[in-house]
Parts: sequence; structure tokens; C-alpha cells
Amino acid sequence: MSLDQKRLILRDKIEASKQRIADNGIVAEAKEAADDASNTAKEMIEKHPFAILAGAVAIGLVIGSSGKKSAVKAATKPVKKPSVAIKLLKEAAIAYGLKLMDNARKEGEAIRATVKDRT
Repeated sequence: MSLDQKRLILRDKIEASKQRIADNGIVAEAKEAADDASNTAKEMIEKHPFAILAGAVAIGLVIGSSGKKSAVKAATKPVKKPSVAIKLLKEAAIAYGLKLMDNARKEGEAIRATVKDRT
């Protein structure tokens, strides 16, 4: 069998595999599953931001303590410039605070509207 014949056979097999995958809807199912997982993760983060943050910190401590340096030494060492994690934590705290303020404003407006309706 020549090299060209082997290439043609391989191309045919690849095309047949692509067709089987398209017919079975495997790609669509995988995309749907990935979207569902992404939406679930977003919902969990929105509902329980502090629990997610605490979990991330705990995982970071475990990973950090498994290295050569101990977590205590790393925690007590002065930081010369903030790490990316600290910057992300700060941004997350600010975003969460802004969300709380926005929710409080909306609740205040709803209460004012209720009070106006009763008077």
C-alpha cells in the first residue's frame, strides 16, 4: 500500500469520525454541559461569595504550606509589592461592597415607595 493510499484511508476515517460525532450530538451535549457548569458556578459565587473566598484562601494555604517554605514564614514576611491574589481580593471586595450598596439603595427606594403609597 502506497503512502498516498494510506493518507486517503486516514482522511476517510477522520471524515467518518467527524460525521459520527456530529450525528450523535456529542459536541452539542458537551457545550451544553459546559454552559450548565459555568452557570452553576456563577450562581454559587453570587449567592455565597464569602464561602467561595474562604475556600479559595483555604486551598491557597494548603498549597502554600506544601511547598518548601512554611505558610507561617510566608505570611510573616513583609510584602514588597502586592501579589496578584491580593489585588484580585481587593477588587472582589470592592465589587461585593458596591453590590451591597446597590441592593441597599434599591431596598430603600422600595420602602420609600411603599410608605408614599400608604400616606
